[in-house]
Amino acid sequence: MNATKNEPRSNRWRALSARTVRFLSSNIAYVAFILLILFFSVAAGGKFMTIRNWSLILEQTPVLALLALGMTFVITAGFIDLSVGSIFGMASLIGALATRQLGLAGILVCIMTGAGIGFINGVLFNWLRIPSFIVTLAMMVIMRAFMAIITGGFAIYLDQVNASGLAFVNWLGRFPQVAIITLAITAVSALIYSRGVFGRNLAAIGGAERAVARFGVSVGRYRILAMTLSGLMAGLASILGLAQFGAAGPLTGSGMELQAISAVVLGGTPLTGGYGSTTKTLVGALALIVLADGLTLMGVPPSWTSVVSGVILIAAVAIALERGKIGVVK
Repeated sequence: MNATKNEPRSNRWRALSARTVRFLSSNIAYVAFILLILFFSVAAGGKFMTIRNWSLILEQTPVLALLALGMTFVITAGFIDLSVGSIFGMASLIGALATRQLGLAGILVCIMTGAGIGFINGVLFNWLRIPSFIVTLAMMVIMRAFMAIITGGFAIYLDQVNASGLAFVNWLGRFPQVAIITLAITAVSALIYSRGVFGRNLAAIGGAERAVARFGVSVGRYRILAMTLSGLMAGLASILGLAQFGAAGPLTGSGMELQAISAVVLGGTPLTGGYGSTTKTLVGALALIVLADGLTLMGVPPSWTSVVSGVILIAAVAIALERGKIGVVK
């Protein structure tokens, strides 16, 4: 008798729990962003909710946001790109050096470098038929080695290379210009991702690659395109990075691949692929910058910021991961 009475209640609780998990999984970026704002508004005192501080946050977000947007396309297909931080660093370095011969137009070499390395990643990934994380991990190591060789361990400063173009580059990296550029690129990415055939096929590949191949979709072509697009976004991010920092060195972009992956996962895109959102990725990147900014205002050392970011990544993966597909490695 009691078991019969309790059964409907237990079913309701299970249904409520399932709905809660689905809500958190699809909106984790917004939830994390709001909770972080509420927490730091109290914990950091009046220093957090100021126009100056939010201007700094919005200046710091674009580089990570662009890297994460490119990573969204890759992860949606069920792949991974561990080289994106190194591509960002190499594109920044080559762009700075190119201005010696080409002047301000040299920064356009950043885009070509990023897209070119991404294309090589895609070709190797498709041709060698080995997991994407192996190909891109090797590329990360190779790029870091080349950056050390090219620079000799020293940074290349943009103002030492081409002072004539520095005024425009500095203007490009300031708020609100940098935020407007990022929003425009995000809008274009969202159209490609959610409205075009390219984005739908990437999601389908992430959901069931073999089934998609049977319908005549060239999976190999999409592997190359996804990696190339990730590299292209890293190239665009390197232009904004040069505009903000005015220099590139052998360690430029170090660790940013993990930050980009964190932003994508925090945006609700599972590492197993199949679906995602560029808009939520942008919010995820913004949330990570808010986290770092808030902890800095509280006087927390940078090393602890990395610890907290790692904990948040684990939590986001635990919520968003589709465990039924966890054995699938591409």
